Amino acid sequence: MIAAFLFSLRLVSVWSADDHLSGDPAFDFYYGDFLNFDMKIEDPLAVLITHRLAEAVFSTTDGSEFKKRIQFLLDARQENPDKLDRFVKLDRILETEFDTRLKQAKQKRILYSEVGAVVGAIVAIPAGLLIGSQFSSLGAKVLLIAIPIGALSGAGAGFLLGDLLAIPHYHYEPGLLSKGLQAYQDDEVNNMN
Repeated sequence: MIAAFLFSLRLVSVWSADDHLSGDPAFDFYYGDFLNFDMKIEDPLAVLITHRLAEAVFSTTDGSEFKKRIQFLLDARQENPDKLDRFVKLDRILETEFDTRLKQAKQKRILYSEVGAVVGAIVAIPAGLLIGSQFSSLGAKVLLIAIPIGALSGAGAGFLLGDLLAIPHYHYEPGLLSKGLQAYQDDEVNNMN
């Protein structure tokens, strides 16, 4: 408890609330923490900060906002070559986080489609009855056509709504933050020899 309090005091001194890079307070906070913490990357608090930063990077479905956040990380990687191990760890976590979020978004899209199909079928029943009452020769046969058409239309609308609301409009390329890292490490080894 005391350690958490002391850590929070350190955070306030290192990263103030006035430092807004992206406009998203969560991303800005964890971005500042990620760059400024003085712990080993395996430390539980460092792992927590890295995971929270990855979550904050993907907390948007807007492609331009995502690119802006990734650019902050790429710039920070260039400016802090001594912290490359953090960026390698973050890159792995970002890859896992993106895959997890994409799977969840696809499940939500399927759920929207299923709900849309049910709603479409329910709306088709009174519409089919109304049309069937207008044409007495067709009667209940109209329902046999109206319900599947309503369900298909609702499922399509639900799929499109799920795609719009849940699916991120960007793609995370694995290894994005650690590109060029091997060449940099090879240069360091050559310079030592």
